[in-house]
Amino acid sequence: MPAPIKYFYFKRIALIMSVLWTILTYIFFNFQLHNENKHIVENQIYQSKEATQEAEYIIRWIFQQKIKEEKNKNKIKTGLTFSLNNLIHKINENKGITLNINSFFYEDDFEDYPQKITKTIKTMQKTKEEQYVIYKQNSDSYVYFTKPLIATRNCLLCHIHDESKEGDVIGSVDAIIKIPIFENSNKKRYFFLVFAYFITWLAGLAVIIWSNYKSRNYFNARMKDYEENIYLLADMMERRDTYTAGHSRRVASYATKIAQTMELSKDKIDLLFRAAMLHDIGKIEIPDAILLKPEKLSNEEYELIKSHSIFGAQLLSHGPFNELSKIVLYHHERYDGKGYPEGLQGDKIPILSQIIAVADTFDAITTSRAYKIALSKEETFEILRQESGHQFNPRIVNAALKALEDISIADFAEQIPQNELDEMRFCYYLKDQLTGCYNINHLKALLTKLHNYKKVNAYRLTLKNLTAYNKEFGWKKGDELLKSLSQILMQRYPNSIVIRFFGDNFLVLNIGKDIVFDETEITAFVKKFGVGVDYYYIDFIKENIESIEDLENTFFS
Repeated sequence: MPAPIKYFYFKRIALIMSVLWTILTYIFFNFQLHNENKHIVENQIYQSKEATQEAEYIIRWIFQQKIKEEKNKNKIKTGLTFSLNNLIHKINENKGITLNINSFFYEDDFEDYPQKITKTIKTMQKTKEEQYVIYKQNSDSYVYFTKPLIATRNCLLCHIHDESKEGDVIGSVDAIIKIPIFENSNKKRYFFLVFAYFITWLAGLAVIIWSNYKSRNYFNARMKDYEENIYLLADMMERRDTYTAGHSRRVASYATKIAQTMELSKDKIDLLFRAAMLHDIGKIEIPDAILLKPEKLSNEEYELIKSHSIFGAQLLSHGPFNELSKIVLYHHERYDGKGYPEGLQGDKIPILSQIIAVADTFDAITTSRAYKIALSKEETFEILRQESGHQFNPRIVNAALKALEDISIADFAEQIPQNELDEMRFCYYLKDQLTGCYNINHLKALLTKLHNYKKVNAYRLTLKNLTAYNKEFGWKKGDELLKSLSQILMQRYPNSIVIRFFGDNFLVLNIGKDIVFDETEITAFVKKFGVGVDYYYIDFIKENIESIEDLENTFFS
């Protein structure tokens, strides 16, 4: 029996989802840290800008005051620039900002500056706009912010920059501020984010586990219904024909062993098992008169029974069995293209259909039917070898020879009625329509498995003068005589098999035992009708009678 959807499939899905959720949570957490650090950088840039603007205001205010004093001829002592630079530096020192006032830069001044800062200063001088850059020194990051000092009339009045004119860049205010790492600068918020994302991650995992659990239960419930439906259909076949149902189970078992030897995936093996269990489901559409016929089929009957693969595919083409339909449809295709229903060839035939074809043939050959005796496993293997590359895929034949080497053929693999219901359904072929006892077809079926028994014997009764009786009293009276005689035989010998064959002949057949046959009663009964009877004892084993032909040659020649 194939397993339902495997738990490890759901575990694998849950594991993949958990990994994806973990990666997603990690990405979002790092994105949050990136934004926090970005916010810190923006804040540091803003602080640098504010500091340089404040410094510029101070500088301009100081120069205005200096000009006023000069007009009043109150001289200010030299060294103002140095004092101002120190003043601004001290003002921003507590803020963690290193702020300097620089005069105009010359090319030689850039020798001690990092390349990024040099580029930023040159850009500032060219555009006359404030600029900033983020650079690294050792393992720390810094913001370098530079604000140009533009020459005004007040600046030129000081005669500090004699060669400069109004609007020129005569210097800059530069700020350098260290960029702190978020987790170090705001530990409380950092640990809050860690905790929040950890709880979110756990909640996501809980949802994944819960969803996986519910999905697994749902699909397993559906799978259970699916399996029950398969066995319900198999049970329907068994109720209609015990041979077909037993055949399907054996084919499913053989096909599974072959697929395992071919190292197919577990999914394909499970699918193969289900398809093999139902490969003959289309025979439900076939009339009993053909399906249960214990003789070789006529050409017309064979053409009709060939349609069972199409009927089966149609029955399975809807709902949960849809994936089985094509496998069932093509299980009678041949590797050489001479099969049915579409004459597919080689690899165009689904591989699972090809496996069922080999398993189906193996079981058919090793099974006794009413019209043939089962062959041995070795004989069947030889047939498979001969058909390799013709009827069957060579690769599958090689796998079958390995997979089925150690199996034992079931003793019940036969098309013989197994119970009273079977007998009623087979009665059209196995029961004599006039007398109700068995007919020659049943005798044929018994002879196919004669080798299974150590003792088989029978008393043969041949009526004499029955033709004359029919002519004198009519066929209806003759039929009544035959019915009465058969009823007496079945009542007197309930543990024997009573068979009518060749019109006027009866067999009281015994398997595995001897009986005491009373000729007196039968002779007295038929004598009342003016009919005689001859008796013959037959030992089937001793006489080596294995077929109707043997019986005819021995007692009717």
